[in-house]
Amino acid sequence: MRSCRWRSTPYLLLVAACAYSNAGILEDLEARARGSPDPALDRVIEREELPPLLGPARAVALPMLRAKVPAVMGRINGVEMPLVLDTGTSAVVLTAEAARDAGIYLPPGEPAAVVGPGHTGRNRIGAFATVELGGNRIGAGIALVPVDDRPGRWMELGADRYAIVGCTVLSHFRVTFDFRKAEVRLAPTGLAASAGPLFTETLVNGRPLLLLVDSGATAVFLEPWAAVDLGLITEGRAKRHEERATSLSGARFTHFTLDRVEVAGRTFREIDAAAVDTFGPWSSPGFRPGGLLGLKGLGDLVWTLDYGTRTLRLEP
Repeated sequence: MRSCRWRSTPYLLLVAACAYSNAGILEDLEARARGSPDPALDRVIEREELPPLLGPARAVALPMLRAKVPAVMGRINGVEMPLVLDTGTSAVVLTAEAARDAGIYLPPGEPAAVVGPGHTGRNRIGAFATVELGGNRIGAGIALVPVDDRPGRWMELGADRYAIVGCTVLSHFRVTFDFRKAEVRLAPTGLAASAGPLFTETLVNGRPLLLLVDSGATAVFLEPWAAVDLGLITEGRAKRHEERATSLSGARFTHFTLDRVEVAGRTFREIDAAAVDTFGPWSSPGFRPGGLLGLKGLGDLVWTLDYGTRTLRLEP
């Protein structure tokens, strides 16, 4: 995956959203930052620093909350809230309510373009001081607050105050999503954080495709060109997918069923899927991922993402 600058290039953010207004909260956060500037957090934002581990790391098992995707209780800036563990995004993304309560540092600035499935949204760039997961403390790092969307409402967390934690935090660990036990297990790797999500080679209806491993997705999502190659949509439909919306509520999806998906040594049949343009802005001859592999969409199984070896494993 190519590196992306926050202010110059749309950054990868694979979370769903619905329109809402948070202008008042953003203004209050800006006022806090103007009244109490923090040079250290300003440097985090300016240099796009990845969050380091603070203190010794520990292996932990965390119960999943009731939701459509893996979420656990954790803390941001010491404030307890639900945290969605989303390997499909790089950033830490907060609802406006969560950003307000956690005191996210948000200096004045223009919104940045953030790429999501079928749309490009506007997000304000700030910083958090710490994230805590089961006694592991990580920080500081980039925090995003969507301007026009509420991130992840479709995940059905039953709350307005939550955050989505991506691979800049999760890459400190070998992460196991045990959907059978409704548990997430984190094992420290001793490696520095990474902004790059994990991709895996997959066979979709017999065709090899490179898919992004996305714990925050509930289905398999294919790039329009891949859906055309598999005979799932027409060229005309794929062309219409190139029209990117300003929020996910306006994004174009075309739904279908895949005959089979082969990944991590196992074959899955009759899988719900859809076409949506996610990677279009970045596609190139050397980097052309075919879509997203939503782990939960393949059933209640046990998946381990190892960011050290860049591998995905499925327990038998």
